[in-house]
Amino acid sequence: MQPLYDILKGNSDLNSPRAWTPAAKAAVSQIFSLAAQAQTARWDPKGRIEVSLVNQQSPFCVIHQGPKLLEFVYAKKAHKVLPNYYEMLGELALAAVQRAVHLSGQRPLLYSNFEPGQREAIMQTYWSWAHCSQWAEISPHSSCLLLPMLEQITLAPPQRKVMGEPVQGSNVFTDATKNYKASIYHEASKEITVLETPYDSTQKNELFAILQACRKYPEPINLISDSLYAVKVLKCIEDAVLQPHKSTISSLLRELQQILLQRKNPLYILHVYSHQSTSGGIFEGNDVADRALQCSLLPGLTPPEQAHDFLHLPASSLRRLYGLTREQARQIVRRCVRCVPFLPPPPSKGINPRGLFPNALWQMDVTHVSDFGHLKYMHVSINTHSSFLSATLQSGEACRHVIAHVLSCLTVMGKPESIKTDNGLGYAGTAFRSFCATLGISHVTGIPYNPQGQGIVERAHQTLKNTITKLRRGAFYPVKGSPGNLVSHALFILNFLQLDGTGKSAADRFWHPESQHNYAKVLWKDPLTNQWQGPNPVLIWGRGSVCIYIKEKQAAHWLPERLVKQVDSCEMASPPPVNLPSREDKPL
Repeated sequence: MQPLYDILKGNSDLNSPRAWTPAAKAAVSQIFSLAAQAQTARWDPKGRIEVSLVNQQSPFCVIHQGPKLLEFVYAKKAHKVLPNYYEMLGELALAAVQRAVHLSGQRPLLYSNFEPGQREAIMQTYWSWAHCSQWAEISPHSSCLLLPMLEQITLAPPQRKVMGEPVQGSNVFTDATKNYKASIYHEASKEITVLETPYDSTQKNELFAILQACRKYPEPINLISDSLYAVKVLKCIEDAVLQPHKSTISSLLRELQQILLQRKNPLYILHVYSHQSTSGGIFEGNDVADRALQCSLLPGLTPPEQAHDFLHLPASSLRRLYGLTREQARQIVRRCVRCVPFLPPPPSKGINPRGLFPNALWQMDVTHVSDFGHLKYMHVSINTHSSFLSATLQSGEACRHVIAHVLSCLTVMGKPESIKTDNGLGYAGTAFRSFCATLGISHVTGIPYNPQGQGIVERAHQTLKNTITKLRRGAFYPVKGSPGNLVSHALFILNFLQLDGTGKSAADRFWHPESQHNYAKVLWKDPLTNQWQGPNPVLIWGRGSVCIYIKEKQAAHWLPERLVKQVDSCEMASPPPVNLPSREDKPL
């Protein structure tokens, strides 16, 4: 029937032309001839019922008594992607034997074409064959094979090419990543081959590398791969019955099976763990294939492109670190396939009140990263003055986890004057309030069910998650990075490498707040004491009013413009005057 099915392939248009092929004509003639000769008979209670297993591309079973056919039993559709051929034969034989017992109530004879040694090995391996041996008496020859209907069936099983023991040949190492790259290393000739793959999946690329290795080296070889998935597939695909699918993995598996069936020399497949500290032997060969793959990931990249591929810096930071133009830096970011989904919306510093000096005000919250498993609770604190971030991974968001996060932040950022959080259970508890009071930290909560009051830390959540996602998809973590390493890597990028409009990073703004701006210095008159104070820096100079920062009080103070007087830098070295006349004292 397969030649007839092949005619139906192609255009799905019902009016599309179809042509008879010679193979289809021969198949139809054979079907008519066999159908004219086919016949079924009734069961004779005096004779013993028999079951013959016909082992071919589409196996089936015949229930008969000598040359008299009673029923045909066909295999069911396999539920697995790679069903084992002998396991499928065992399930088919078991179904036919049970049907024969149901018809006759006797223990039937089961005929199969397996050799005695092969039959014993199969019965010890597959449960269905072991079950058949209890239901039926198994014999290697059948009286039904001389029927004209079954004369052209070949029952010899194919010879296996994938051996269970190492063969006398060279070692060939394969490796692949999801970045459309695969490598093959022939240990005897020291030949390294780096291939472009059409897939974006590590597992598919590993299979593609093994396929190309089998095609390139037809002699006996020992394949060594660090992909357990690819090794298991190669061991069972030779005996598997592939179902017709249109997926990319199905076409790849079918091509790999054809290569193995057409291969003349045997091979052996072995799994090895990658990135092991043990040197020499197969570990050294696997490292050679892995290093060749890593070196090919950045071919001919300039230092800015390498930095972005490794750290995923924004365009503003690339422009200042490497002296690029604005358009050059933007093009580097736009060419990165991992950064493009995160470009909109543009980053924002939020609209919440900020601290006027380092550690004046923190915002703290908890976000979830489900891929981190039991450490999915990521506690984040941000210094609102400098945008310096600190994050820790905890196993929960209870009060004890919040306190552990704050203690970790204190070792890096110091003690804040105030912490603003939401009204979560971990923050609203008595234990956390007592902890803050003991350290002299003012704890402020926002409006319930209003996350806009935490806009700065909410934006930090998104920025931190996006950075972790880009790092995880990069070449530095080809398989999977540990959660702690990913968070530390992301914090290093956000705190030390991303620059603002003045060329300062968050760490610069945090540790050197004086270098952020050159504030103007003014003398100001206290309206209560009528005494001149200062000089102090100006934070905001509005229309008719001035906001100055009083360092002694660690606070901002608004004054009318008439009560301030700007001074030069040379005058700031001298002590301020004790009592200068104000504008009110000038004669009219």
